[in-house]
Amino acid sequence: MDDIEVIFTGDDPGAQQMALNVLARCFSVWAERRRIFKRFPFRELSFIAKDGDKCCGHLGLIPMETYGNDGTLIRLAGVASVAVLPEYRSCGIAGKLCQAATCWAEENGFDALPLYTSLIRVYEKNGWQIFPVEMSALKAPDATSDTGNFWRTSDSLSEKEKSFIIHCYMNMPPLPGRIIRLTDDYAANSWHRLFNKDDCLIHLAESGYILALDGVIAEVCGKITAVPPGISKAFLSIHDPYYNVLQNAGWLPDLPPQQLPECWDGEVVMMKILSPGKIPSGIFFPLAHKF
Repeated sequence: MDDIEVIFTGDDPGAQQMALNVLARCFSVWAERRRIFKRFPFRELSFIAKDGDKCCGHLGLIPMETYGNDGTLIRLAGVASVAVLPEYRSCGIAGKLCQAATCWAEENGFDALPLYTSLIRVYEKNGWQIFPVEMSALKAPDATSDTGNFWRTSDSLSEKEKSFIIHCYMNMPPLPGRIIRLTDDYAANSWHRLFNKDDCLIHLAESGYILALDGVIAEVCGKITAVPPGISKAFLSIHDPYYNVLQNAGWLPDLPPQQLPECWDGEVVMMKILSPGKIPSGIFFPLAHKF
């Protein structure tokens, strides 16, 4: 289909509504999101494939910044959503979308395009490679599901407590892969979206907090040495000081190195690197920012 045109539409509301309709036809989770939100639930920069006036494909990017191993900033254009209508598949449209996104990212100074996928061969054909991740899954020696008073749901937090959490995060030392989280209430990598996740639990301490998602410790901020009961799994960077705290408390590796836990939904991290000298060989991809 040589007459298929790929257009960069950014966050134009009309184009994103067309993209949302394509995603809803392809994925049940997006059909549910369309039903609930009536629009894109977070801001993406969209590329749409058009056959005349019909939108037949979509690729969405989420720009974000993270830290490298030496603390330098790395600009990422995360591939957050890709879909092609069933009747248009096997026509090279996904490849056209990937190429358009790559060209845009290069022209706008991004260093890499990460994504999470189980469709490894599809993206390998378009220049992505499986990326080694410097993180590890741990499990507690004695599993318990009773969170007691140690963990709080995000909707129970006061505005003052939320401000404290944000302050702690923004002032913690650089950690390879730590995303620069925004306060924008419509950004995918925002505090607003994180605080509104149903599976988000927070343990507040005097010096910081522990964040758990889907029953897994996903982020620790501050000099915390206690291990609150109620959560028995963790997925952290091997560079995270709390990783050693858990090991010293008897927590054991839950999976072989490089293997991702169930909360990753069977997907792997892939990366298309645009700045080879800037991207370290391994980096942490936090569960809190899996898009």
